[in-house]
Amino acid sequence: MRVIVFGLGKFYENRKEQFWSYPDVDLVAYTDNNMCLWGKMLDGIEVVSPEEALQITYDTILIMSTYAEEIYKQLTKMGVEDSRIKYWETFCAEQVSGTKTIYTGKSDDKRVKDKILVITTDLNYDGGSLAAIYATLALKNRGYNASLAAPAGDERLIAETTDKGISIYICPSLPYIYYKEEIWIKQFDMVLVNVFQMIQSVVKTRLFCPTLWWIHEPVGMFHYTRARHWNRVCAKDLDNIGIYAVSRIPRRNFNSYYPERIQQILNYGIPDMKSDDLISGQKKEKIIFAVIGRVGERKAQDIFCKAVRNMRLKELAEFWIIGHYGQDSYSEEICRMSNETESAKMMGLLTREEIYSIFPQIDVVVCTSREDPLPIVMTEGMMFGKVCITTDNTGTADFIQEGENGFIIPSENADALRERMEWILNNKDKLDGIGQKARKTYEKYFTMEVFGENLESALVETKKQWHLEKGEK
Repeated sequence: MRVIVFGLGKFYENRKEQFWSYPDVDLVAYTDNNMCLWGKMLDGIEVVSPEEALQITYDTILIMSTYAEEIYKQLTKMGVEDSRIKYWETFCAEQVSGTKTIYTGKSDDKRVKDKILVITTDLNYDGGSLAAIYATLALKNRGYNASLAAPAGDERLIAETTDKGISIYICPSLPYIYYKEEIWIKQFDMVLVNVFQMIQSVVKTRLFCPTLWWIHEPVGMFHYTRARHWNRVCAKDLDNIGIYAVSRIPRRNFNSYYPERIQQILNYGIPDMKSDDLISGQKKEKIIFAVIGRVGERKAQDIFCKAVRNMRLKELAEFWIIGHYGQDSYSEEICRMSNETESAKMMGLLTREEIYSIFPQIDVVVCTSREDPLPIVMTEGMMFGKVCITTDNTGTADFIQEGENGFIIPSENADALRERMEWILNNKDKLDGIGQKARKTYEKYFTMEVFGENLESALVETKKQWHLEKGEK
């Protein structure tokens, strides 16, 4: 394959080793919009202008830049055929098509009902991955032969998941379904595609297999995915698919691009970890408030830090920030803000088991997200019988009655959060009652039994409609 690489910035620098590892790639030219690079030699190959690059015989122009969408538009205006332009993600998937690693779950895979494949993004400790794991587990609990597939995965999470009896396929070429992937997937009776990002999987699998698409993402991921894929997906490509959203948030986001396409809500469920110790915890002098989730602007840990900074009575409490934080400027700012408050503590990334082990110590679970479809940590908080504070731009807010089983604050409002936390410090005797009602909310809406029943109903309806539209009984 004769390839022109477009882009020589940090994006390329961070990935060039991987690029050069692909054996069937013949690099014929470099190009970049930076005129200062034109005429220079890199790896023994000349850097030319985009106009000069198009005069060279090539098969593919590979975009390796953070400005991928802008470069794509530039190339199409220059007359380059869409089929000859590749994003980095697509290019990599093509190079590893058909490559799979199988981690076998430690359970009896005796088939009782349909064989179902759950496809998701990289397995890590975020909400989308956990929802996919719980969906697979719920299906196995109802007698289905269910397995999980992802492009990559965290080794710790893979181990935790296989210990639950779930088999995992690591298929690097996902979400793209090529011929080898199609042959593999056809062994399954149904496919559940877990997130909006896997749109390419949905478009392909629905042609040969009943497919349920379960949407979880916040609006930012819709913008990113749409820029990469949506322009290549027409209306008819989404026919013959059962589409559900985990809450009103992703339903709103999806329908803003595709009006009225999603009507159905399918909440996830989580395993019940309750015990008397986990629910009641130990009485102690200080109230512990915890915000749990990857440190980032969407999760809005800055709002939590601002609220804590201005609180009265904060000497009566501790404030925990749990979740992965990187070297980016936002993470650095959150670390700085937390260090300014003696009672605040950055605890870093913890596994689910580690989080569960410290839940008895937590009194109040706080979600400050600017947008969050249905944060799993809030559902876990209700499951453990903890007081929950969430913003109004989350799916969780739909299940909270203010002051009864939790609290709702306006998004981006640090003062409102501060007031709720101060009220809690002044009304410690009311916390157990609120926590008990939160627990009842979990039991009504989020158990694995409720989830399994609702998920099975969605799958049965999807399969029925798929066969009807195919003209089959």
